[in-house]
Amino acid sequence: MTAGHLQIVVCAAGPAPDVTTLINTAHQRSWTTAVTATPHATSFIDIPAIEELTGTPVRSDYRTSPSTRRSLPTADALVIAPATYNSINKIALGLADNY
Repeated sequence: MTAGHLQIVVCAAGPAPDVTTLINTAHQRSWTTAVTATPHATSFIDIPAIEELTGTPVRSDYRTSPSTRRSLPTADALVIAPATYNSINKIALGLADNY
């Protein structure tokens, strides 16, 4: 039995590599996880390790082929960590200039 699905958004900041700790903690509590990274966050995180932990690809850009799934799984919870000042302001203003 799973507790639900946790969607994690990672922004480009110092604590970003620690997302694996969040993933492991969620898995210990029976949550499934998936990670979306801002384009700049991809250089902060270990994408292959995260994909191995979650079993899903890390998304950081719009789909590039018709074979890529369009939508993300329905999330029961969302965590943005680390959340940068820039990303919080974009969310508050409804700006969606990157994935």
